[in-house]
Amino acid sequence: LAILSNEPQHLSHYFKQVFAQVTNPPIDPIRERSVMSLSTFAGSNGNLLTTEPAACHSVALQHPVLNNHELEKIRSIDTGIFQAKTLQTYFRATHQPGALKSGLERLCRYAVDAVEDGFEVIILSDRAIDSDHAPIPSLLATAAVHHHLIRKGYRSQVGLIVEAGDVWEVHHFACLIGFGATAINPYLALSTIRDMKNSGLLVTDLGPDQLKKNYVKAVCEGLLKVFSKMGISTLQSYQGAQIFEILGIENAVVEQYFTGAISRIGGLDLDGIARETLTKHHFAFSQPSTPNHSLPGGGLYQWKPNGIPHLWNPQTIHLLQQATRNNDYDTYKRYARLINHQEQTAAITLRSQLQFQPN
Repeated sequence: LAILSNEPQHLSHYFKQVFAQVTNPPIDPIRERSVMSLSTFAGSNGNLLTTEPAACHSVALQHPVLNNHELEKIRSIDTGIFQAKTLQTYFRATHQPGALKSGLERLCRYAVDAVEDGFEVIILSDRAIDSDHAPIPSLLATAAVHHHLIRKGYRSQVGLIVEAGDVWEVHHFACLIGFGATAINPYLALSTIRDMKNSGLLVTDLGPDQLKKNYVKAVCEGLLKVFSKMGISTLQSYQGAQIFEILGIENAVVEQYFTGAISRIGGLDLDGIARETLTKHHFAFSQPSTPNHSLPGGGLYQWKPNGIPHLWNPQTIHLLQQATRNNDYDTYKRYARLINHQEQTAAITLRSQLQFQPN
């Protein structure tokens, strides 16, 4: 679990997808593709009870993943009745308590001003960060603005587009959409694909543009799979539905910024989230240039030496194989001790924090 890790975590790792617990998949996103849709609309929803043209000031999108060119087209629209406002999502990198909260309050205040000024789309961007300003995690910024506008009664008057560098996995996209985002521009992921192709790390005959299209297609297919786990067939049904369980964030933060989401255990407060963000921010800006080979491997998906601990690691797998092949109970007990008594190494699961009460 993210809350038990000693390494700074992506905020979405504290959010676990909820799924429909049935015998068969609710929807097959491949065989039943004809009834599923990723289309959405960026802009004001207008009055659903009227048919006047003013209620239709929105941009139709085939899917929620925007490339840089598509985002710039939306940003440059200025018809007098449809405009987009870019808000910078950052806070001062001072390590002072309350810095992140102040940044969120400023962001929410500017979002309300944008709606009252007549903007139909708000673009939440973290491109303005520098050595003195750290990015507010895109999920936190989106959820904060989303719920603040709901409380003000303005949410249906504006669309939220996220321009963020901390979005690259399907789960990141699903979290943002689930907490109110209309569309997402993963500019850093797209830039990384281009750089990997140009530097020779991606050995393929495909050009950078085609590789980016393949990435967008893969994300969209992944989103359909996520939707299908809950029996949801359209993106608009998933948007703002908050079908996640939060593990490891303080209740006060959940109530204020992720209102209505399920959270059964506490954890990080805003200052804790800020510390994790500033740890990564300091690493990025601590030296003028960071060679690729010096970046930590992480080991989130696969065990690596000096990486994130895993219950399934070479030692536990070896002991289990030896115990089963040789029918050796003593070896099995050594394996079980490593799995059941995580306090000897590093806590990985919640059950490792529980003990049987005597008597």
